[in-house]
Amino acid sequence: MNVSKRLRLNLIRLREPLVGYITGLSFVLFLLFFRLGSLVNGLSTSEARTLEQSRSLRQLIENPLNLPYKLVEFGLIKWHHASAFGLRSISVVFTLIIVCLFYYTLRSWYARRTAILGTTLFATSSWLMHYARLAQPDILYISIIAVLAYGTWLRQTKKSGLAIIIGGLLAVFLVYIPGFIWFVLLGGLWQRKMIFKHYKLRTMTGFLSIFMSCALLVPLIYGLALYPGQIRQLLGLQLVGLPNFLDILHRIIKIPYLLFVRADYSPVTWLGHLPLLDILVIVMLLLGLYAYYFLRELDRSRAMLGISLVSVILIGLHGGVSMLILMPIIYILVAAGIALLIQQWLTVFPRNPLAGAIGTVMISLSVMLAVYYNVNHYFIAWPNNPDTKKAFIIRSPQ
Repeated sequence: MNVSKRLRLNLIRLREPLVGYITGLSFVLFLLFFRLGSLVNGLSTSEARTLEQSRSLRQLIENPLNLPYKLVEFGLIKWHHASAFGLRSISVVFTLIIVCLFYYTLRSWYARRTAILGTTLFATSSWLMHYARLAQPDILYISIIAVLAYGTWLRQTKKSGLAIIIGGLLAVFLVYIPGFIWFVLLGGLWQRKMIFKHYKLRTMTGFLSIFMSCALLVPLIYGLALYPGQIRQLLGLQLVGLPNFLDILHRIIKIPYLLFVRADYSPVTWLGHLPLLDILVIVMLLLGLYAYYFLRELDRSRAMLGISLVSVILIGLHGGVSMLILMPIIYILVAAGIALLIQQWLTVFPRNPLAGAIGTVMISLSVMLAVYYNVNHYFIAWPNNPDTKKAFIIRSPQ
């Protein structure tokens, strides 16, 4: 077979998934950028506070927490692009990266169909859009998916030098997020054999990666030395005094209540007291938990359990760690529920392509209905809520 014919066959084979990827990414781009600067009339108090903390290098050095986010915001201010659209674009671009990593993780574990449906629910969740379209660093808490994506890629790659460099940069990025230092330390301890295997293969690259990581951590170390009180926030601990066990237990027990029954009132990031998860996601989540019970011996199951336990403890400690930290794990379990449902349907109709197609279409329609609900929640109901209008009244600099 000549080269041109082989190339043509490859293009034909890749055409269908490529069209699907472009269509899906375009839809997500549209949702995230649509009326980004004008859906509400101004900035919220929390967005304005983040903006004030990013106006000078001195402020960034004195309070280096969430530095990667605030550094980009500082650049926009200096380049006179600090409009509401420009500031919120930071969160949008970051969310797009995380959505791609989420798809990569699901595609590594499940069939393409499950990965697409699971990523669709994740990317169009009203819970995600509320934070993805705000000019504040809370969105960084979904970075936990980067840990799973990197761990998955690390097991597959043979590019040790690249693995070392990416691992060092990822660790530095995560350490700047309050509470995430625990994931870096515990994840590094758990995967130490895999990490050391790559480091031993590239001694000079490993040395340069460590040196580069230490250099990038200098602002954090300097800022914590100036204001040691920020160490508690970095660790995700209660900001003042010693934590009370009963208070921690109460906040942990409240997590399912917030997810399934009634969320806290916060017109900036939510609509009324609606639960954080819609009915389809709740059903798929329960199915996903059931599915992972039988997969509990897998490394990925242990990693997700460990991440969930640490996240729940950090939320209970009330050190400023957002509930958003649980979102990627929840939606991975949702994808597992979808996979289980499709698998069981195809088991019942193993040799009937029409019945199999009907099952897939029904699940896909259910996902589309969830997307429709979330879009209406965020783009219609939330901005027209009187409490939301009152929460976004601060004018942006441009």
